[in-house]
Amino acid sequence: MLIETLLLWSGLFAAEPGAGLIQPQPVAPARDTVVWGLEMKVARMAESVEFYRDGLDFEPERETEEASTLVNGMTRIELVLGHAPELPADGEIAGPYLNFVVRDMQPAIEQAVKAGARVISGPERFALGHSTRLADPDGYPFQLVELSARRPKDAPRCQVYHIAVRSADLERAEQAYTDLGLEPAKRKHLPRTLSLVNPNDPEGPGIIVHRVKRPAPPMGATFVFAMGKVPVGRRTGGDRTSEAAALLGPFSRDGPMDMPDGVAAKWVELR
Repeated sequence: MLIETLLLWSGLFAAEPGAGLIQPQPVAPARDTVVWGLEMKVARMAESVEFYRDGLDFEPERETEEASTLVNGMTRIELVLGHAPELPADGEIAGPYLNFVVRDMQPAIEQAVKAGARVISGPERFALGHSTRLADPDGYPFQLVELSARRPKDAPRCQVYHIAVRSADLERAEQAYTDLGLEPAKRKHLPRTLSLVNPNDPEGPGIIVHRVKRPAPPMGATFVFAMGKVPVGRRTGGDRTSEAAALLGPFSRDGPMDMPDGVAAKWVELR
């Protein structure tokens, strides 16, 4: 499920040979990586921005007709205008997808549905509380979680808890994400799951890997890992033209990453 970079979405890599753009190759991981967030193709930019703003409490940071950046807590999403993937109605994909912790489940569901979400399943009880699976207007799944543990009254009503993926091989997934500098959490969240945190960015989003018996379809959003000090040998895409740099929005360089389970991922250098 390796999704191409924003340049591919813009169609620039369809140019004739010799146009001066270098096709980036997968890069080796760097251990000073932090989880920046997710990147998603959307069919209607204004509708998607409204949904994430009004339905899931994201705040717009940058908005254009072609790409918009929104933030919730320490997690960002980059929405890119393009052909949204045809995702299964049951939301059973390898991921990545967003998990939110909410203050009150029913009002959170109603808020998301009013903004354009579709309920896939739930609310359902699990070991830590209740969860509900939904899909956004383009079909990208996400999950709302209400924890049984009492939360402060001033806690955010809807905040990204972690980014989730599904894997049929937890050991391979753990190796891939620890190679990026993430560390398994000391406290095990749930059976058949792997929870990872980033010591370089303790306030940023963590990653949770759910073990599945069979590989899930490799489709969905794209992980974005920010590499602040990537060695030159790991930057395989080369410098971008000024036109391409403008299309990259908040990123000055980017390139694909080879991750397990077909999970789409890219590294970026922030401007």
